[in-house]
Amino acid sequence: MRRVVTVIEAGPVGVHRAGAESGPVPDELAQTALECIDDQFAIVDDHFVTVEDLWTRVLGTGHARDAVVVHPTWWTPNRVTRLRDIATTCGIGRVVSRAEALGADATGASWTVIEISTDLVSVTHNGGVPQSWTRGGHTEEAVVDAVCTAVGDTRDVILDVPDDVPGGRELARALTRRVRCRHASPVDVLQRAVTDTPARELERRPRKVTVGVAAVAIMGMCTTLAAHERPTDTVTTGLVEGRVAVQIPRGWRVERVTDDAGSPRLQVFSPSGTDPVIHITQSPVGAGDVADTLRYALEQAPAGVFVDFDPDDRVADRPAITYREVRAHREVRWAVVVDGPVRIAIGCQGREFHAACSAAVASAHAAS
Repeated sequence: MRRVVTVIEAGPVGVHRAGAESGPVPDELAQTALECIDDQFAIVDDHFVTVEDLWTRVLGTGHARDAVVVHPTWWTPNRVTRLRDIATTCGIGRVVSRAEALGADATGASWTVIEISTDLVSVTHNGGVPQSWTRGGHTEEAVVDAVCTAVGDTRDVILDVPDDVPGGRELARALTRRVRCRHASPVDVLQRAVTDTPARELERRPRKVTVGVAAVAIMGMCTTLAAHERPTDTVTTGLVEGRVAVQIPRGWRVERVTDDAGSPRLQVFSPSGTDPVIHITQSPVGAGDVADTLRYALEQAPAGVFVDFDPDDRVADRPAITYREVRAHREVRWAVVVDGPVRIAIGCQGREFHAACSAAVASAHAAS
């Protein structure tokens, strides 16, 4: 008798179970779990709960032994590690990326998976590190051009379009007009692989996915245009961290800072070790006016730390709130922009607002 495997799709939009425990997780619960996966706590039914407890509830344990959790390939290593730890607590031993799952259906030695999600399109070759492009701020044609360039002459191309991705089907149609590919679902592939393969053999198979560092590297649109001929700081990659996606110079080092003066943030360093240093912070937009809320918060600091506050400035051709942060060993020029529910602050440490900082401000946006 064939064993029925439960496949739990965690993201990119909702959380869905197929197999022995079929059906979607309630939308509000799934959305909260996905939005808060990088946090410590979440609010469910007007009560604070730990994110671990929330995800334990979402994943369930009824058929844990035969369950597989599938996540977007472009998720950050920290996010994947957290999901894997929670899954282990639930008794679920297998957590794989969508590309890894779909790669089991590859017909040749070389294969490519295209994943379409709400804010990103990612391309993964042979289970390696994904290249991704943000959909926001780019035309459909530009995204399709970039994906086609990344796919190259690969013959076995698998297109992954979850049904609940807004605009996913339309973008998929545009891609299939340019790329010869076939549609596949991680759920179908995994259930077919598990029912046709002894469990021990499946568990012995080596993992193909290579996990990157710090935050997932997302190739910028301009890398598709003769990137090797450009200076390093004009070729952009991107970061997806928490609820924010932003473009930064390719090859710059990323660190997460939580224990010194100032808010928790990402710091992005030039390979040369010199200025500028890009600082990135994020916070939810509150009920009040953003400029008034920010001004009040800055006024709580000692006099002289935050100066030159301008609520009506423009940076990188977009409205921004700007100010300077002056501390003993650094000076940071900040530009604060709002995208939907997220307030994004980009700081530029150095003697001037560097072009790399302007590019970060121009590209910063909320990400799913």
